[in-house]
Amino acid sequence: MKITSFFAFVFLMSASVFAQGNKVPPAIQKVLDTKTVAVPLVAGAVGSPLLLEEALPARIWLLTQPSIPVEATINLNTEKQWMVVQLEGGQFGVVHYKYVKRFEFLSEPRWKFEVRADVTKPGSKNLVCYQALYQGKHIFYKHLIKKLESIPGGKQSYRARPLYYLQGANADGFKAIELNQASVEFALPQSAKQIQIFMKQRPNPTFNETVIVELLGYLDK
Repeated sequence: MKITSFFAFVFLMSASVFAQGNKVPPAIQKVLDTKTVAVPLVAGAVGSPLLLEEALPARIWLLTQPSIPVEATINLNTEKQWMVVQLEGGQFGVVHYKYVKRFEFLSEPRWKFEVRADVTKPGSKNLVCYQALYQGKHIFYKHLIKKLESIPGGKQSYRARPLYYLQGANADGFKAIELNQASVEFALPQSAKQIQIFMKQRPNPTFNETVIVELLGYLDK
């Protein structure tokens, strides 16, 4: 999978123009937003709010039929926080997350996503789309947001701001973390010694998403 560059012009027109005759599954057609522009353009902006350079095939579980997945070619608008579905002719429509339970891309590395209430606010009704980086006794989520920020020259550029959340094996709620050992130890105080042992065994102490996933697999054994 490739992270997106500036090509959002292909989304300029409203999905309503392309709703007729598309070949997406009927279940998706029923929840397709035909009035919203999938990726609104910002004049002079550098980059794009899309997750990927190109839409890719995915398997989707909708709330309207949670036990029967459907397949479609999709991308994600990480600024507006909605799913972008490719229609016939290479055009695009919108599916809002309130209709989505979870989905996974069908090409490597087969990223998986879940839509659920904001894990940082118990009782919240605000839906957030999280990338499930690890799901076992521990759960590790990533929430990617792209926002326009000012850059030199009087221009604006889309910048990715990933947020990470970790829940321990005792399921005592999610804690926001950063990609460093101290932050993970603070989120999992009962496992601090095991984390230190794990990191001492690594020839390269770099702490990133991959290392945290491997660490959680080690802790879950």
